[in-house]
Amino acid sequence: MSRDFRYRTGEIIRLNDIVTLSGDDGHIEAILMPGTKDAGDYGCMSTGGILVDSPKGLGFVVITEPENDEDLLRRAENPSESK
Repeated sequence: MSRDFRYRTGEIIRLNDIVTLSGDDGHIEAILMPGTKDAGDYGCMSTGGILVDSPKGLGFVVITEPENDEDLLRRAENPSESK
């Protein structure tokens, strides 16, 4: 099953996007499509999700509804914005 994950702005989320998560920059590590082994491994088999390498060394965060997530704010305009 295929699914487009989108930002609140309607833009499609892409692998390696730089995003603001909880006020800090992180990046999209993986896009987990529903029904795949990867989605099952991260506990989101039926919904799928996006895997974000969270800032400040906190590890990975799975977001299943990024279009509704208040913390997933934007795609960085310039990759050099990432720290």
